[in-house]
Amino acid sequence: MQKKLLTILLVLSISFLSGCIPEAVYLSENYDSIKPSSIVIYPWADSVMYSEDNMDIINTLQEKIADRNYDVIGMITADAALKSNDLKKGFSFETSEIAKICSVCKADALMYCNMTETSSDYAVLASGTSLQMDLNLFSSDGTLLWKQIIDESQISLGLIPALISPLEEWLTEYTNSLPEGSGNGDVR
Repeated sequence: MQKKLLTILLVLSISFLSGCIPEAVYLSENYDSIKPSSIVIYPWADSVMYSEDNMDIINTLQEKIADRNYDVIGMITADAALKSNDLKKGFSFETSEIAKICSVCKADALMYCNMTETSSDYAVLASGTSLQMDLNLFSSDGTLLWKQIIDESQISLGLIPALISPLEEWLTEYTNSLPEGSGNGDVR
């Protein structure tokens, strides 16, 4: 029985269940002329945003966007600014709402991240990790500038891969399709 289980885990590990990285879709032909220098990351609901597992994803995402030379107004900073201005009630993709959020947070653009799934399961001999997230970058006038869809999963065999999460690698690969910004790469 153990031999059969190990064989199944080995086959799954070898197949390395990882999807292809799609190229970003640029819906704005004039991205280079708009080219934001600062991006506010629209905050998730408090119950999602402040969970320990999701904080790692949030921090990594913000760092990876900053690595692309954007000044990042992080989720927690944005959450406080929006709450103090009575603006955080749910995102609706309306141009006037995007403009208000960008104005309050002093940003040139807004990134809306819709995370539909994240999981990490660890066992003695194998681990599994998955992430599904849509990333949408809007200019302050509501123009969709960039969109990326992350849909990844991986099963790893052994103890060492179980201790190293692929989430950072995935976020790096996907945010690398974001054109270089004109900011300093700061996160606040």
